[in-house]
Amino acid sequence: MEHGDEGQDRGRMLPGVANGQAGMPGGAARTGRGGAAQPEGPAARGGAARGRITDRDLEIVRWLARMRFAAGAQIARAFGMSPRMVYRRCHLLCAAGCCRHERVLADAPGVYLATASGCGLAQSPLSAGPARVDLLNFRHDLALVSLSLDLLSTPGARWRSERELRQAMTGRDGVGRAVHVPDGVLLGPDGGRTAIELDLTPKTSRRLSTILRFYSRSRDYDAVRYFLPSRAAAARLAALAEHLPFVAVEHWEVPAAGQTH
Repeated sequence: MEHGDEGQDRGRMLPGVANGQAGMPGGAARTGRGGAAQPEGPAARGGAARGRITDRDLEIVRWLARMRFAAGAQIARAFGMSPRMVYRRCHLLCAAGCCRHERVLADAPGVYLATASGCGLAQSPLSAGPARVDLLNFRHDLALVSLSLDLLSTPGARWRSERELRQAMTGRDGVGRAVHVPDGVLLGPDGGRTAIELDLTPKTSRRLSTILRFYSRSRDYDAVRYFLPSRAAAARLAALAEHLPFVAVEHWEVPAAGQTH
């Protein structure tokens, strides 16, 4: 991950089916014909009342909560939807108060985030609640969504986001050392756990060596894959990890704004 590797969940600064019983601020949920959830309260009295929130809509909300946020093109790729359909469904979710849209940088696409009401209605299992945009890490977090979708092209693979990993961890490894949290974990069809690191900005050799030592001692991961857009930085990291056969260093081009691979 980028800045604040051992810090608190950046979701407090700023996408899976949940079994949790999260509250539903801003209006409870009622069930329409066919089992589709519909908001009650202010959202139901507004324009959202003219559309029905479907199970897939709620799945989008849960996914957004896991990933922090995503652009429309990334939602379209993740759910096999057309850009027009993404716009229609996200427009409905925003009108219902389940999502919000933010334009963070002029040269980057706008992104959708799940709201507290959306997390409650979708019963998101993340106790940290809705995420917020962390401007310092915005480009990294946006690129990470695209990288996760690239990695999920492997049949049977599953993705655990950093937010999910932080919730599952106690924050300590039992001997007083802070636990390093990767950007995500790729779960293979064979049950293998691969830690994923996306480094858009170069780290010092000392910092990289510290992270590599953590992975060499950790029993939580079977392998580590680093992705870097800089070939020079990738070569330097590969040299540091030369004697660590479980570490793979790969060059990865960040998609152009508004696009996915």
